[in-house]
Amino acid sequence: MAKSKHIITVANLPCSAGTFQTHYIARTLSDNAWITGETTPHSRRDPTTFIPADPLHVIRATRTMEDKEWLAEYQRRISLLIDLYLDHPEASVLIIRDHSLGECWKFQDHPTGSMVPALVQAIEARKVPFTAFYTHRDPFDTFLSIQRSFPGIGKAKDLSTPDRFSSLYYESWQAWKSHCPTLNDIRIEDLADDEAREQARIRKAVFRSGEATATTYE
Repeated sequence: MAKSKHIITVANLPCSAGTFQTHYIARTLSDNAWITGETTPHSRRDPTTFIPADPLHVIRATRTMEDKEWLAEYQRRISLLIDLYLDHPEASVLIIRDHSLGECWKFQDHPTGSMVPALVQAIEARKVPFTAFYTHRDPFDTFLSIQRSFPGIGKAKDLSTPDRFSSLYYESWQAWKSHCPTLNDIRIEDLADDEAREQARIRKAVFRSGEATATTYE
């Protein structure tokens, strides 16, 4: 029997209730959803951190691997994840989270909307349909939360003032909007205001009839 499969991306900046909204989307759609952690090939972690599951971690963290090489490896891993998901008989939804902060710095060095998010590149390279979400919280509230919760990030040049943060926020959102014209914006304030309406909107975005939002396999 054929089984529908739905691949979803979720992008957001820190302190925007992104984790909550991602899990909310998952529970709204299916009890058999797979959810990844935040992922981007442009994020760099401290090479002293031990991640035994990733044999290439130290290599990329110390930048002995060029960006182009790591992007290709990232795309290979996303493709492998998609294969595992499509082959799983029970999983009906795959949600891949974007680590938007790890990449959005790059967007400001190019014309607005001209850069393709790495996650979009990876999925498009695989040639499978997907539904894109960008989850939001009031930008000023998000800015204040970053200052309080992540003071190290908050002191960074591009996040030091509300204006700088708003610019970064806009560039991140516009990169996704420009390359995913049907990008679905989900706001935590709207969820609080009318949960039933937002649940229906989430379901319609993914399950809408007549559009290729699902991969079907035997």
